[in-house]
Amino acid sequence: MMKGLNYAEYKLILQAYGITAALNTAIGNQKKAEAAYVNYIHLIEKFFHKDSLETSNAYYLVGVYYFEQSLTHKAVACFGKSLAIRRKKFGNSHPSCSDCLVNLGILYKLRGYNNRAEEALSSALQIRRESIGLDSLPTANTLEELGKFYLETERYKQSY
Repeated sequence: MMKGLNYAEYKLILQAYGITAALNTAIGNQKKAEAAYVNYIHLIEKFFHKDSLETSNAYYLVGVYYFEQSLTHKAVACFGKSLAIRRKKFGNSHPSCSDCLVNLGILYKLRGYNNRAEEALSSALQIRRESIGLDSLPTANTLEELGKFYLETERYKQSY
C-alpha cells in the first residue's frame, strides 16, 4: 500500500486523514472520525516506525480525541503508548513525558484509579518542576490538577 511515495506525498495523505477525522468530529460522525484517526496511526507507524517520535505524537493526538469523546479507556491506551515511546526515546524525565502523565493522571482520576492518578500527576509535577521551572504555566497547571485531585479525594491538607 502506497509504495513508491515520497515524504511530501505521504505527508499530504496523512494530512488528509487528519482533516477527515477533524471534520467528521465536527459534524458528529464519531465512527468515521475514529476510523480516520486509526488509519492515521497505522500509516504513521508504517512510514516512520512503531517506536518513532512521530508515532508517539500520533498516539497523543488520538488520545486527546478519545479524551474529548469521553472514551477514557481508549484515551488511556493512547496516552500510555505515547508515554512508552517518549520514555524510550528521551528517558523518564523529559518534559514531553509529563504531558502524557498529566493526561493519564486526569483520566485515571476519572476512572477511579486514585493511586495511579496521584502517581501520574506527582511524576508530571516533579518532571515539570525540574525541567521547566517552578514559575512556568505547565507546572502551575499540573499543581492545580494535583490540588483538585487531593480536594476530590478529601485530602485537604495536601491540596494546599
